[in-house]
Amino acid sequence: MVNVFTQPTNTFRRTIDDPSIAKSFIIALIVAVIYFFASQLFSGNSISAGYIALFTVVQWFVLAVLLFAFEIMFTENKKHHIKANFSATISVIGQLWGIMLVAGIIMILGILALWTTNIALIAIMAILLIIAGVLFVIHSFIAVRTILDTHNIRAFVAWILLLIVYSLVMALASIIAGFLFI
Repeated sequence: MVNVFTQPTNTFRRTIDDPSIAKSFIIALIVAVIYFFASQLFSGNSISAGYIALFTVVQWFVLAVLLFAFEIMFTENKKHHIKANFSATISVIGQLWGIMLVAGIIMILGILALWTTNIALIAIMAILLIIAGVLFVIHSFIAVRTILDTHNIRAFVAWILLLIVYSLVMALASIIAGFLFI
């Protein structure tokens, strides 16, 4: 997982060559558990923490499905449509979710630092969390570029469209979940 931070393109290519849905799912579950604990520490509410954990796994799956749909739509080689592999796409998203794993750990450490009231430690955790967020955005572009196997403006357009559609789908899911669970 360290390779996701230092060599994202090579990591994503190796993941496409040797996909593992189980490993990706385990990473998503670990991220969900860490986010559960972070939410529990911050709010003290187990029900909302459970929803956040469930929603984290849903986000992982929705991003993989949308990226797979974009892979089919944006692929230039029509033969590749038949060879399009959902397991490779979901495995790449699992590798990308490794950044979310690190962000979750930083969140827990930051929440624990709040109890110490050490301003310097809290500031360091906030900066690390911002860095993790920026890395997630940059690496998501690299993942899209690697999955689509293109290096031109086409990958950038697909990435922007993916972010827009993903945000809209997750906002709709949040609204629906709000109506169902409140």
